[in-house]
Amino acid sequence: MARVTVKKKKNRNTWNDILNFMALFQGGGGAPGPGSSVPEVSGGGGNFSKSIALIITDGDTEFRTEFAPKNVDYSGHENTYNEVARPDRQPLLRRSGKALRKMSMTLLLLPKKEEGYNSMEVSIEGRLDNLEKLAASRKPILVEYDTRTKGKWSITSLSYTSIERMKGTDQISRAEVTIEFTENPNPTPVTLNQITKGKRPKTYKVKKGDTLVNIVRKFYQTDSAPIVKAVAKANKIKNPKHKLHPGKEIKLP
Repeated sequence: MARVTVKKKKNRNTWNDILNFMALFQGGGGAPGPGSSVPEVSGGGGNFSKSIALIITDGDTEFRTEFAPKNVDYSGHENTYNEVARPDRQPLLRRSGKALRKMSMTLLLLPKKEEGYNSMEVSIEGRLDNLEKLAASRKPILVEYDTRTKGKWSITSLSYTSIERMKGTDQISRAEVTIEFTENPNPTPVTLNQITKGKRPKTYKVKKGDTLVNIVRKFYQTDSAPIVKAVAKANKIKNPKHKLHPGKEIKLP
């Protein structure tokens, strides 16, 4: 299973070295002076933590950067809703479930030598390739970044922009990378026994235009396939999406 962890690193080089690079990257001549702000990569990715490393691995392939961005965008904490049309009236707004959480970050990827590793790496092509493999993986990713991001995720968006290339080989030596993670929770089976509480008639008389899916959605507040199949089986209905004959009595188990 792919895994994302954030670990504290040893200070292999000085933070001032990184500021020097970032100032040069933005066209400056060295580290910012007192009172100056650290130059930022577009998207806020230039605001790095000097004590945290970001690691993404599935056990075989690994992506690592020594400077995880402090600026991370979090979304998907709201409910989701559907509009239910009503003739000659405003539609009803009906809650359909919970949204999937998302987390996105932009980071500046440097050669390992410039990140403080004892490494002669000057190209980041290998790490970009590994990141692409992890993004293409169908395995859910375990994210350990902070208390809000525990759980299983998938990389649903990956993009990067080359900033510098090596002379002669044209390989990428610096890039701005943007990653979006989307929550990938375990599917939770829903059964009739779990949603039979509450007031609901034992039967329902079909009206013009009704389908079994619509009836299930109305009385069970879900259109989950297992629930629709269970109600269809109880009424010996083969295709729950077909319109039903008006006046037919539907059992609501």
